[in-house]
Amino acid sequence: VYRPRSDVFEGLTQIERLPAQQVMLMDADGELFRALYVMEQQPRGSWRIAGCYLLPIALDDTPPETP
Repeated sequence: VYRPRSDVFEGLTQIERLPAQQVMLMDADGELFRALYVMEQQPRGSWRIAGCYLLPIALDDTPPETP
């Protein structure tokens, strides 16, 4: 997501034993995404982003009503 309209930092999780920061992003059109930034510790102790996964967020996950 290039130049998100909004961002919210969520909790930490793990992906393949590496820490990952979850961030909710809103693009210019108002569509929501969850970014997972996988972090990797460097030999001198600092942390760097090792990868990023973008996942769409469905706003309506409720099942349809039955008549």
